[in-house]
Amino acid sequence: MTGFEQVWATYPRREAKKDALKAWGQVQGDRHVDAILTALAWQTQSDSWRRGFVPLPASYLRGERWMDENPTLQRDPLYPQFEVWQKQHGDDGANITFEQFKAFAQRDRA
Repeated sequence: MTGFEQVWATYPRREAKKDALKAWGQVQGDRHVDAILTALAWQTQSDSWRRGFVPLPASYLRGERWMDENPTLQRDPLYPQFEVWQKQHGDDGANITFEQFKAFAQRDRA
């Protein structure tokens, strides 16, 4: 199964697939599959998505909505360190989710 197919199967609003596939190519979606799937895990449980405010898949991709901050993670004591790390690493830091950063930090402490 391709990265796009994984995301498409997970995404709760399966409309305008051709446009979503075009957007996937524009944002180089294969580079972000893990981050997208991680974000979708919490986004699909958010209040706004549960109330039906789910963007079209192409809009989600073009807006790089997988980079939205998870409000529950912002309360984690490690989150400020993650924000500093992202700023220090520029574009490279943008491709790492907080969950990935936290796993690296916990592994380094062990």
